[in-house]
This record gives sequence, structure tokens and C-alpha cells, in this order.
Amino acid sequence: MKLLKQIVALLAISFVATPAHAVSSQPKLKTTNVVIDSDAERRIPVTLVVPASAKCCVKVRGVILFSHGAFSNPGKYSALTERWALAGYAVIAPLHADSEAWPGAKPSQAQSAPWRIGDMKAALDNLATFGKEANLELAGRPIIIAGHSFGGLIAQFVDDERIKGVIAFSPPGQLPGLAVPPVGKPLLTVTGTADVVPMMAPKWEDHLTPHNAATGPATAYIGTGADHYFGRIIGRTEYTVPPQSDQFAEALAVSLLFLRGIADDDESAERDLRRYKPKHGTIQRR
Repeated sequence: MKLLKQIVALLAISFVATPAHAVSSQPKLKTTNVVIDSDAERRIPVTLVVPASAKCCVKVRGVILFSHGAFSNPGKYSALTERWALAGYAVIAPLHADSEAWPGAKPSQAQSAPWRIGDMKAALDNLATFGKEANLELAGRPIIIAGHSFGGLIAQFVDDERIKGVIAFSPPGQLPGLAVPPVGKPLLTVTGTADVVPMMAPKWEDHLTPHNAATGPATAYIGTGADHYFGRIIGRTEYTVPPQSDQFAEALAVSLLFLRGIADDDESAERDLRRYKPKHGTIQRR
């Protein structure tokens, strides 16, 4: 209880709900409700961002489970999720109860992390429901789990054999008293040289903690001058600072190569990822 309270207290200081930043209106956006198996017996709204198609039961390239940052909501990440959907992936993003958009009772600090993990596990167990709702075939498709900041931490904790890889945008550094399990599956970490968050990551390099601890293949993209929100592209689009579009475009390109390598088992994508030389950042590999 004390540990989880400490985690949320450290993470919550730097997040607020913000307007959405959309890059495309092409993907079909749909929200549905599912009942998760939790002590609170909550119903959680889940945003589905999927490839648009009039055909029945289209098979997607893969499924991405996405966990948003603290106090935020899935709509604040449309710049990311819509681009993944355009590439052929179904994005499933639960609305966590710590969000300012959450309509019901808020979790205590101690409840926030376990509720989030429960949300992600519930999403995994309801793929058939999502597929029917979106008119897509999700059964048997490769599953990748992703998240931003607090969501990036949650992605590391969801342990399920169906998950083939992890994408963590700005995950926390080492938090006091918290031993994050090393990721043994393919891991992509995204951060930037201006990605400094007091207490959570006093130095931008702290966001590379999961990358450095990974026991499986690990790739990290570091945008030169990129901050926690790529200016105002994800998470805090109310900022008046310029969007860091070049760095974000490279982060997207790296993520799509990473996804193709896992979802399509595409050796050429894996080769291209190894050879990728960004102009607005650097790549680290382990």
C-alpha cells in the first residue's frame, strides 16, 4: 500500500488532462464499455482506434494495448494511436480511473496502479468483444503493450504470454523501493534529451532505466531536444511551445519498424531498424 501510494505520488505531479492532437480523421474511432474483473467491479470505457474498413472481419496486423499517462485519457494520444491504426494495427486504450475524464469514483493513490494493471488485463481478456464491436478479426493477432510515462511503467508490469513486445514512451527512472521487473521481450523505449521530470526522472537518462535493465532485445530512440510531451504533441497540447515534430516523426518511424518486426515477423523491418540513422536524435541498442 505504501509503495503504490509513493509511486503514484511521484508520477502524478507532472500530468494534466489536455486537448487532443489529431493527425488524421481516417481511422475509425469507437468507444465501448466492458466490465472488468476487479474488486471495485468497475465498468471501464475503452477507446478503439482501428483501421477504417467497410469489409467484414478484416484481419489487422496486430493489436496494441495502450496505457495513457496519469490524469490524461486516450484521446490525448491520437497523434500516436491514429498513426498506428493507419499502419494497420488495432489500438485498444482503456480509460484509467485516475483520469480527469473518469466519470466515476476516483481511486486512492494506493489503488491507482493496481486498477490500471487490472484495466490492461481486462482489455486482454475482452479481445473478442472489441473485434466484434470494430468488425475486425483480432483473435490470434500479435499483441504489443505500450504506454506513456505512468502508462509506460504499467506496460512493464503487465505480464502475459500473449504479449510479444513492449513500447514505453518516457517510462520512469528508478523509483525508491520499487524493483521493476526486467523486460525479457523486445522493448522499445522512447525519450529525449530534454525529457526531465522532477522526482520521476531528474535526468533524461533516467528514462533509459528499463532499456538498460532489459534482458531481451532492447532499442531506444532519444530525440535531441525532445521533452516529455514532444513539445505539445502528446499529453499536454495546451502548451504554447512549438511541437517537436521532427523528433516525433522519427519516434513514430522507429515504432512502426519495431511493430512490423514483431507483428509481421518481418526480417527486413528488423534490419531497417538496426540500420536506422535518425537526423534529429540517436539510437541505442542492446
